Amino acid sequence: MINGDPREFLDHIYSGQDTPYRFENEKYWFQGFTVSEGFHMEIFRCSPPYDTVWQYTGASPLECLQAFESQPFFNGKCFWDVEKNIEWLDE
Repeated sequence: MINGDPREFLDHIYSGQDTPYRFENEKYWFQGFTVSEGFHMEIFRCSPPYDTVWQYTGASPLECLQAFESQPFFNGKCFWDVEKNIEWLDE
């Protein structure tokens, strides 16, 4: 991971904190929050088409984090396959 440790990054998003990052020259915004069903995490693309690229609602932050780690939404690859190419932004 560029500008950080991947495990610290996961700890950061586990808590639901707003987290900007860049992957393949595109900026994304991660956020998580409590909902009536449990916990919700989502990732928005910060450039056209400004869409939600991933979202998940689970019983707990841990369930959501596990879903985040296992989903191949990084151009068909999972987080651990591409973490060296993800830039954690401090904005």
